[in-house]
This record gives sequence, C-alpha cells and structure tokens, in this order.
Amino acid sequence: MTGRTSLFTSYEDVVNEISDYECIGIGSSFARTVCGNLFRYNLSFEHALLLATHVLRLTKKNVPNCGKESQFVTLRVGGEFRTIMNSEN
Repeated sequence: MTGRTSLFTSYEDVVNEISDYECIGIGSSFARTVCGNLFRYNLSFEHALLLATHVLRLTKKNVPNCGKESQFVTLRVGGEFRTIMNSEN
C-alpha cells in the first residue's frame, strides 16, 4: 500500500491511472471544459464530489442525448465499495 488515493479509468481490458480527473461518455468534451475551469488539486473528498455532481448536472443539461442513469461510487482502502449517488437526473 502506498497510502495515497488514486483514480483509475478503464476501457475494455486496459486500466490507466489518472493524475487529476476524467470525463467519459457523450458529454466528455463539455464536461472536461467545465471541470478544467473549476478543478483544483488536493480537493477534499466532499469538494470533489460536489464538483463532480455540478459538472454532471451541467453536462446533462447542455449536451443533447446525455442523460439516463449516473452513479458515483467509491472504493476505499481495504476494499469497501459504496454507491454515493445513483440518479437519472
């Protein structure tokens, strides 16, 4: 264990570590623009979750055909997996 928090993204059978944030899906370009203007390193978990929620809400509102179910989940040291938000809005 390194004692640090990490973010990973995956596509098919490839997993990559992300150094800051990641946006995926049909609204990813819009979301990256919004997130890039607001993101700061060393955000607390609570602030990162608020930023993610804000970016997701703006993206769904402004990108055609972006919607349906969204989830925020955490995987903690020790393997604890928790759904933070599950919404269709």
